[in-house]
Amino acid sequence: NLLPAYPLDGGRILRAMLSPRLGRRVATRFASVLGVFFAVSFLWLAWYINDWGLAIGGVFVGGFAVVEWRTSRDRRTLVDFELRDVLESPPPTLSIDTPLAEIAADSNKLALDYLVVADAWYTPVGVVDTTDITKALRRGEATDLRAITRPLTWFATADDRPEAILRKLEELNLPAVYVYDGPKPLGYVNRETLRKLHG
Repeated sequence: NLLPAYPLDGGRILRAMLSPRLGRRVATRFASVLGVFFAVSFLWLAWYINDWGLAIGGVFVGGFAVVEWRTSRDRRTLVDFELRDVLESPPPTLSIDTPLAEIAADSNKLALDYLVVADAWYTPVGVVDTTDITKALRRGEATDLRAITRPLTWFATADDRPEAILRKLEELNLPAVYVYDGPKPLGYVNRETLRKLHG
């Protein structure tokens, strides 16, 4: 069990020892390749000495090593993404004076997760979650977007990292944030998209 072959304990220990230097993904790949090497060795030895138990062990080690190698190859974490990879084009922008009943009548807008709210000069001033619109209409609490808009108290810049943006969105409880490159708006970053990539 202490052989340095993933998924055995020895392979996991080897991966843990290599991760600080090589990174978890490369260390996992290395341990998985060793696992395949040991699996082939087990199968050859099982054939040579006619031991079915060793053959089953070889198939087990080899199968799990290949699965882990593929998973580590395909796995991308939020740290691997650049801002341009997660940037979305702006969703529809609504005037802050738009009546909620008018928004509710447009099923295309309600199908989105959030909408951008702008002032009279079309400058984004906040975002509104579409579920908040339906709740407000059901309760009769508000007639326009002013009461339920979450103000944009923070804007992301083109230099921000996606993981830092996600932390800030979680902290401020915002569904999305506008991203600027100097004075030029680039688009939006959606919190749910970042959560999915974060895993």
